[in-house]
Amino acid sequence: MEVTTPSGLFMAERSLEVPGAAVIPSLEGSRPILVEVQALVSPSSLAQPRRQSMGVDPGRVSLLVAILEKRVGLAMGGQDLYVNVAGGVRLTEPAADLGVAMALASSFLDRPVPAGPAHARIDRERRLRHMQHHPAPPLLNQCFLRLFDLETVSANINGYTPSTLDLPAPAVTKEQLDRAEELANELIYADLPVKAYFVSPEAVNALPLRKQPKVKENIRVVEIEGFDWTPCGGTHSPATGSLGALKIIKTERQNEKTRVHFMAGRQAQ
Repeated sequence: MEVTTPSGLFMAERSLEVPGAAVIPSLEGSRPILVEVQALVSPSSLAQPRRQSMGVDPGRVSLLVAILEKRVGLAMGGQDLYVNVAGGVRLTEPAADLGVAMALASSFLDRPVPAGPAHARIDRERRLRHMQHHPAPPLLNQCFLRLFDLETVSANINGYTPSTLDLPAPAVTKEQLDRAEELANELIYADLPVKAYFVSPEAVNALPLRKQPKVKENIRVVEIEGFDWTPCGGTHSPATGSLGALKIIKTERQNEKTRVHFMAGRQAQ
């Protein structure tokens, strides 16, 4: 039987007086639908409060909680947090963040979300910086791994200052740096698709991940098509060409490791 109004199906039993619920538009294929985000924030009796989410990446929920604590002053550190998207819909678009944040704040304050539209502004310049920088570390790391068998020990992603990779070697030659940078830019110019998708705990073992995911469910993988697979909840550009360029700035020795400082996007051009 055809469902002509899927939004009505999801919203049929919704009450406007319940704290912790917000309605957002979402794309399912090419069709926009309205879905309800449900959140429950409750004081925890545990040393480590519970954090569970269904339909939203747990990393995104943690980031939104941190923003609400830092920017809005909602102290959620000692709270159990549960987030669910009604109807089994999975939210992947960044625009959903406002609805999730509102649902969390509504439950924490025990006040229903006011009726009517809510407005938020996306900092376009900041979002672009993050979209350009997020794919850069896995891209450069995979270049060092394939060329010289050097796997990144840790990485730090920045939008306004150089990002860094720590390599498990006390020294890296200028020739190695130049070759890794050259390969990274070749892949940027190739404009490889960057895809983000969720996989089950069983399916994740079939992917050539460089590191294991930190979560056991709702595992989000970002793939630079045919080149790198990384579990990540960040905002990425749709293709490597969006990075524009990657430039290694300098290196420094950190005990028995080498820290590589680099920039991507407009800052590297």
